[in-house]
Amino acid sequence: MEKRFSCPTGRGVAIILFLSVFLSDCSTLPPVQPVKDINSFIGKWHGKIWNTDLHWDFPVSLTAEEDGMFILNLPSFIHTDSDAGLTQIVGKWGVKDGNIWFKSEVFWLNGRGILHEGGGKRSVVFHSDDGRTTGWVMPSQ
Repeated sequence: MEKRFSCPTGRGVAIILFLSVFLSDCSTLPPVQPVKDINSFIGKWHGKIWNTDLHWDFPVSLTAEEDGMFILNLPSFIHTDSDAGLTQIVGKWGVKDGNIWFKSEVFWLNGRGILHEGGGKRSVVFHSDDGRTTGWVMPSQ
């Protein structure tokens, strides 16, 4: 019986790369901790955001405000001369069942965040409700 090997498609390669990078990053994360109140997330954060369907991966800065609003800045992914610079996404956030929830003004960026904290390190890993966008942030210094 002949064994056949098929190469993964472009999407398959992207998923394999995403999982290998994501899992290697996760191995260095502190343990999951419940978010106890809104004050534990207020402030300035920075990190990365990526979308497997759109094949992009960008650095981000995030400001979580006391009034439950957030501002997410990432490089413009529209790539036109008139729209160079930063894309700013605004939305609301809060704490529910020990996790951070977020709902942006953009239809594709709604979901939840999970706090990882321990050993002097803090980070939040985000997942969009549609499963296509993931990100992580850590407090800015």
